[in-house]
Amino acid sequence: MELIMEAARSVLVSEGYSGFSVRKVAKEAGISIGHLQHFLPTKEKLLEALFEYVSGLYDRKYAELLERLPEEPQQRFHAITEYLIRDTCNQDTKTFFFEFWTASLHHEAARTVVNKLHRHHREILAGFIGEMIPSLAPKEREMRALQIAATIDGLLVHLDDEETEEAREATVQGLSEALMNIARNGR
Repeated sequence: MELIMEAARSVLVSEGYSGFSVRKVAKEAGISIGHLQHFLPTKEKLLEALFEYVSGLYDRKYAELLERLPEEPQQRFHAITEYLIRDTCNQDTKTFFFEFWTASLHHEAARTVVNKLHRHHREILAGFIGEMIPSLAPKEREMRALQIAATIDGLLVHLDDEETEEAREATVQGLSEALMNIARNGR
C-alpha cells in the first residue's frame, strides 16, 4: 500500500488535483488499474487514503523526533515547530498541501479528511502546550494551538524558497521563538 500512496503523492504533486487520476497513479506505481481499484475503487477513495497516509507520516515523524529528545517540554515543542517550519520550505510539501486544500473544496470526503488532519494537528500542538503549561485551561491551549497551526500553514505561502541556508536557519529559529511565545503567552 505504501507504494501506491507514494505514487499517489507523486502524481498529486506533479499533476495537481485537476490532473490526478486512478489511471496515472496506477501507472506511476507500476500496477494495473484493476489492482489499484481492488483496494481503492474511486479517485475520492484514493485521495482519502492518501491524505490519511500523509497524516500518518507526520505522526511517525513526530514520534521519531520525540524519541530522541529528553522529556523537557520546551525542547520537545521547539523540535516539532522547527521540523514543521523547515518542512514548509520544501516545494513538494507546499505543492502537496495546496493541492490537498484544492481537493477539499471540491469533494466532501477530501474536506472531511482535511478537517480531520487539521484538528489532529491542533490537538497535538495543544498537547505540547499543555505539557509546558499544565495549569492552562484546555480552551486556551486549543486557541493557542490554532494560532500556531494557522501560522505554520501561512508559512507555506510566505517563506522565501530562495533564501540562503544561513538566512533560512535564522528564519527558522526566529519563527520557532515566535511560536514559543504564542504557546507560552497567547501572542
